[in-house]
Amino acid sequence: MKAVFAALVAGVALIACDRTAPQTGASTTSDSAPSPVPAPVAVVCEAGPAGTDRTICPPDRIGPIRRTTTRDQLATWFRDTPLVDEDVNIGEGEVAPGTVIHRGRPDSAAIVWKDSTRSAISSVMRLGPAWRTPEGIGVGSTLEDLEKAIGPFNVLGFGWDYGGTVMLEGTRAEVANGILFYRLAPAVDSLSLSPEYARVRGDKPYASISPDVRALRLVVRAVYINWEN
Repeated sequence: MKAVFAALVAGVALIACDRTAPQTGASTTSDSAPSPVPAPVAVVCEAGPAGTDRTICPPDRIGPIRRTTTRDQLATWFRDTPLVDEDVNIGEGEVAPGTVIHRGRPDSAAIVWKDSTRSAISSVMRLGPAWRTPEGIGVGSTLEDLEKAIGPFNVLGFGWDYGGTVMLEGTRAEVANGILFYRLAPAVDSLSLSPEYARVRGDKPYASISPDVRALRLVVRAVYINWEN
C-alpha cells in the first residue's frame, strides 16, 4: 500500500515538473499546463455531528474520521448498520486489513488500516456519492464542477493503472495534494473508443481545458484519501 501510493505521488510530482519531455500522439493543447494558476488556499470545513457529518475535508479529516481513528470509534459513529471487517483490495493485486462502513449505501466507505490491530488508518477508499467536499465535489461530479471548485487542473492520461487521476498541484486544492485523490473517467463507456480518448492516453498530464479532454465528458468515478505518507 505504502509503495503504491508513494509511487503515484512521486510520479505525479515528476510529471508535473517535466515540461520539456517530448510528447507524442497528443493534440498541441492537451499537454499544456492550465492557465491561469490560482493561489492554493486551505479548505475550511465546519464539522457537523460525528454521526451525520459526511464532509471530505483534507488534509485532516473525512466526516468524523481522522488517521488516528480506531475501529471502536467507528462503531460508535456508524451504529445503524454493522461494520464489516474484511480485506480490502488496494490495487495491483494487493489487499490490506479493512473495515467497510454502510455497504451499499450512498455514504459507504472502505477503511484501510495500517495493520491488523485496526488502531490507525492508512487510507479511506470506495467512498459513496454522499461524501462531498465543502464545494460539493464527490463521486458523480463533472469535470466542470471540479474546475469551478479548484480551478483548471491537469489530469493523468488514460489507459494505465492511475489513468484519470487529477493532479492537485497548482490548484486551489493544493493543500490536499498527495492526500486527496480524484479519479476521472468518461461519462459513457463508448467515449473510451473515441479518437479524443486515444490522444490522451499514457502516464503524462493533460490540461482540463484541452478540447480532447473536454470531449470525453469526464466525471468523478472514485475519491479516496491517502494518509500513509
